[in-house]
Amino acid sequence: MYNNDSYYEAPYDDQEEHEQFEADIESMMEDEDYSPSNPVNISEALAQATDEDKAIIQDYIQQKEWAKLGQKISVMSYDYWYGICEFILTK
Repeated sequence: MYNNDSYYEAPYDDQEEHEQFEADIESMMEDEDYSPSNPVNISEALAQATDEDKAIIQDYIQQKEWAKLGQKISVMSYDYWYGICEFILTK
Protein backbone atom coordinates (compact mmCIF):
# COMPACT_ATOMS: atom_id res chain seq x y z
CA MET A 1 0.00 0.00 0.00
CA TYR A 2 1.22 3.50 -0.85
CA ASN A 3 1.71 5.89 2.07
CA ASN A 4 2.03 9.53 1.06
CA ASP A 5 3.08 11.25 4.29
CA SER A 6 4.39 14.25 2.40
CA TYR A 7 0.79 15.15 1.57
CA TYR A 8 0.33 16.12 5.21
CA GLU A 9 3.62 17.98 5.58
CA ALA A 10 4.09 21.65 4.93
CA PRO A 11 5.80 22.37 1.62
CA TYR A 12 9.54 22.91 1.79
CA ASP A 13 10.35 26.60 2.15
CA ASP A 14 13.91 27.55 1.31
CA GLN A 15 13.36 31.28 1.77
CA GLU A 16 15.28 31.30 5.05
CA GLU A 17 18.19 29.40 3.50
CA HIS A 18 18.23 31.80 0.56
CA GLU A 19 18.25 34.84 2.85
CA GLN A 20 21.12 33.35 4.87
CA PHE A 21 23.04 32.62 1.67
CA GLU A 22 22.56 36.23 0.51
CA ALA A 23 23.71 37.49 3.93
CA ASP A 24 26.81 35.26 3.71
CA ILE A 25 27.66 36.70 0.29
CA GLU A 26 27.20 40.28 1.49
CA SER A 27 29.33 39.55 4.55
CA MET A 28 32.05 38.04 2.39
CA MET A 29 32.01 41.06 0.08
CA GLU A 30 32.72 43.34 3.04
CA ASP A 31 36.17 41.72 3.28
CA GLU A 32 38.79 43.71 1.37
CA ASP A 33 39.80 40.62 -0.63
CA TYR A 34 36.31 40.39 -2.17
CA SER A 35 35.15 44.01 -1.93
CA PRO A 36 33.82 45.37 -5.24
CA SER A 37 35.01 48.85 -4.23
CA ASN A 38 38.65 47.82 -3.78
CA PRO A 39 40.60 49.35 -6.74
CA VAL A 40 42.50 46.12 -7.38
CA ASN A 41 39.22 44.20 -7.49
CA ILE A 42 37.67 46.79 -9.81
CA SER A 43 40.54 46.33 -12.25
CA GLU A 44 40.11 42.55 -12.11
CA ALA A 45 36.40 42.92 -12.86
CA LEU A 46 37.19 45.26 -15.78
CA ALA A 47 39.68 42.75 -17.14
CA GLN A 48 36.84 40.22 -17.32
CA ALA A 49 34.49 42.60 -19.19
CA THR A 50 32.61 41.29 -22.19
CA ASP A 51 33.01 42.92 -25.60
CA GLU A 52 29.57 44.50 -25.15
CA ASP A 53 30.58 46.01 -21.81
CA LYS A 54 33.82 47.31 -23.33
CA ALA A 55 31.87 49.01 -26.13
CA ILE A 56 29.50 50.62 -23.61
CA ILE A 57 32.44 51.87 -21.53
CA GLN A 58 34.10 53.27 -24.65
CA ASP A 59 30.87 55.08 -25.61
CA TYR A 60 30.57 56.64 -22.16
CA ILE A 61 34.17 57.85 -22.34
CA GLN A 62 33.74 59.31 -25.82
CA GLN A 63 30.49 61.03 -24.83
CA LYS A 64 32.05 62.20 -21.55
CA GLU A 65 29.22 60.72 -19.53
CA TRP A 66 31.26 60.24 -16.39
CA ALA A 67 28.36 59.46 -14.06
CA LYS A 68 27.14 56.67 -16.32
CA LEU A 69 30.71 55.39 -16.68
CA GLY A 70 31.16 55.25 -12.91
CA GLN A 71 27.82 53.54 -12.46
CA LYS A 72 28.64 50.97 -15.17
CA ILE A 73 32.03 50.16 -13.66
CA SER A 74 30.54 49.93 -10.17
CA VAL A 75 27.80 47.56 -11.30
CA MET A 76 30.26 45.44 -13.28
CA SER A 77 32.56 45.13 -10.27
CA TYR A 78 29.68 44.28 -7.92
CA ASP A 79 28.28 41.64 -10.29
CA TYR A 80 31.71 40.09 -10.86
CA TRP A 81 32.59 39.84 -7.17
CA TYR A 82 29.09 38.70 -6.23
CA GLY A 83 29.55 35.83 -8.69
CA ILE A 84 32.98 34.99 -7.26
CA CYS A 85 31.62 34.90 -3.70
CA GLU A 86 28.60 32.87 -4.79
CA PHE A 87 30.90 30.34 -6.48
CA ILE A 88 33.13 30.06 -3.42
CA LEU A 89 30.18 29.53 -1.08
CA THR A 90 28.58 26.85 -3.27
CA LYS A 91 31.63 24.72 -3.92
